[in-house]
Amino acid sequence: MKYRLAADESGYANLVLAGDWIRNGIDAGCVEASVMSGMQASRAICGQPAVIVGEDRSWLEGSHS
Repeated sequence: MKYRLAADESGYANLVLAGDWIRNGIDAGCVEASVMSGMQASRAICGQPAVIVGEDRSWLEGSHS
């Protein structure tokens, strides 16, 4: 997962990434990850949607007690 790029991390000003292979919060090859990455690409282009449900990656951290 550490090598996945975010939608706005292509390295080019005019190239936005989308697909289940980008860093999107789910980070799995599934339809849900593709939809989330599409919404992130939209946000990178026009600023909307401001909030994407499931984007918070805290669920991956688990309990560290």
